[in-house]
Amino acid sequence: MTTALQSPSLISDFADFLASRPSGGEIIDWRPSEAVVDRYQELVERRKEGVVSGDEQRELEAFLNSEIVLSLLKARLRSTVRPAS
Repeated sequence: MTTALQSPSLISDFADFLASRPSGGEIIDWRPSEAVVDRYQELVERRKEGVVSGDEQRELEAFLNSEIVLSLLKARLRSTVRPAS
Protein backbone atom coordinates (compact mmCIF):
# COMPACT_ATOMS: atom_id res chain seq x y z
CA MET A 1 0.00 0.00 0.00
CA THR A 2 1.33 3.47 -0.84
CA THR A 3 1.99 6.19 1.70
CA ALA A 4 -0.81 8.30 0.22
CA LEU A 5 -3.37 5.61 0.99
CA GLN A 6 -2.13 5.19 4.56
CA SER A 7 -2.05 8.92 5.34
CA PRO A 8 -5.02 10.93 6.57
CA SER A 9 -6.78 12.58 3.65
CA LEU A 10 -8.89 15.71 3.56
CA ILE A 11 -11.65 14.11 1.50
CA SER A 12 -11.87 11.06 3.78
CA ASP A 13 -11.95 13.31 6.83
CA PHE A 14 -14.76 15.35 5.26
CA ALA A 15 -16.70 12.24 4.22
CA ASP A 16 -16.59 11.01 7.83
CA PHE A 17 -17.96 14.39 8.91
CA LEU A 18 -20.73 14.31 6.28
CA ALA A 19 -21.81 10.90 7.55
CA SER A 20 -22.93 12.67 10.74
CA ARG A 21 -25.53 14.56 8.63
CA PRO A 22 -24.40 18.10 9.54
CA SER A 23 -26.42 21.24 8.86
CA GLY A 24 -25.27 23.75 6.25
CA GLY A 25 -23.90 25.96 9.00
CA GLU A 26 -21.91 23.08 10.47
CA ILE A 27 -20.43 22.36 7.05
CA ILE A 28 -19.39 26.00 6.71
CA ASP A 29 -17.71 25.86 10.14
CA TRP A 30 -16.04 22.47 9.57
CA ARG A 31 -12.25 22.23 9.77
CA PRO A 32 -10.08 19.19 8.98
CA SER A 33 -8.66 17.09 11.78
CA GLU A 34 -5.28 17.88 13.27
CA ALA A 35 -3.88 14.73 11.67
CA VAL A 36 -4.92 15.94 8.21
CA VAL A 37 -3.52 19.42 8.78
CA ASP A 38 -0.25 17.96 10.09
CA ARG A 39 0.09 15.67 7.06
CA TYR A 40 -0.57 18.54 4.66
CA GLN A 41 2.07 20.68 6.39
CA GLU A 42 4.54 17.78 6.27
CA LEU A 43 4.01 17.40 2.52
CA VAL A 44 4.42 21.12 1.91
CA GLU A 45 7.69 21.10 3.88
CA ARG A 46 9.00 18.07 1.99
CA ARG A 47 8.15 19.78 -1.28
CA LYS A 48 9.98 22.97 -0.20
CA GLU A 49 13.01 20.85 0.70
CA GLY A 50 12.85 19.11 -2.68
CA VAL A 51 12.49 15.64 -1.17
CA VAL A 52 8.86 14.91 -2.00
CA SER A 53 8.30 11.56 -3.72
CA GLY A 54 6.00 11.04 -6.68
CA ASP A 55 3.34 9.49 -4.43
CA GLU A 56 3.65 12.38 -2.00
CA GLN A 57 3.33 14.90 -4.83
CA ARG A 58 0.11 13.20 -5.96
CA GLU A 59 -1.11 13.18 -2.36
CA LEU A 60 -0.38 16.91 -2.07
CA GLU A 61 -2.24 17.57 -5.32
CA ALA A 62 -5.20 15.56 -3.99
CA PHE A 63 -5.22 17.75 -0.86
CA LEU A 64 -5.23 20.88 -2.99
CA ASN A 65 -7.98 19.61 -5.30
CA SER A 66 -10.08 18.59 -2.30
CA GLU A 67 -9.59 22.02 -0.75
CA ILE A 68 -10.86 23.68 -3.94
CA VAL A 69 -14.03 21.56 -3.91
CA LEU A 70 -14.62 22.21 -0.21
CA SER A 71 -14.08 25.96 -0.66
CA LEU A 72 -16.62 26.04 -3.50
CA LEU A 73 -19.13 24.08 -1.42
CA LYS A 74 -18.71 26.40 1.56
CA ALA A 75 -19.01 29.50 -0.63
CA ARG A 76 -22.27 28.23 -2.12
CA LEU A 77 -23.61 27.37 1.32
CA ARG A 78 -22.69 30.81 2.64
CA SER A 79 -24.87 32.38 -0.04
CA THR A 80 -27.89 30.24 0.92
CA VAL A 81 -27.57 29.40 4.63
CA ARG A 82 -28.86 31.98 7.05
CA PRO A 83 -26.80 32.55 10.22
CA ALA A 84 -28.28 31.18 13.45
CA SER A 85 -30.12 33.83 15.49
